[in-house]
Amino acid sequence: MTNQTPQPNNQFGGQPMPGQPMPNQPMQPAYQQEGPQDSTVMVLGIVGIFVAICAFIGWYIGSKAQKDALAQGQQPSQKLKTWTTVSKVVSIIWIVLLVLYVLFFVVMAGLIAASIGAGM
Repeated sequence: MTNQTPQPNNQFGGQPMPGQPMPNQPMQPAYQQEGPQDSTVMVLGIVGIFVAICAFIGWYIGSKAQKDALAQGQQPSQKLKTWTTVSKVVSIIWIVLLVLYVLFFVVMAGLIAASIGAGM
């Protein structure tokens, strides 16, 4: 009689099925817990649609919270990732609108100067 440990009877040669944890390893949670900045970034992203500075603040806070979570060995929550991206996109839209606004006034100033110069 031999003293052998029984091996699992499956088609993968004793390995667990894909997606299953290895034996004696803790299970990973199926969800990420919401961090303290998640709601703040969400609110700033939404308000940032109407008030530009809020979008930039939301982008900054969200990026910092993601880096902090990764530094602690945790994954940032999906909500944090989503609202940081929303804040980033809204910030970029505000930048594009500001550039178009400045270009419009530069062109108008040039047209006004040309019409005044032509009238003299």
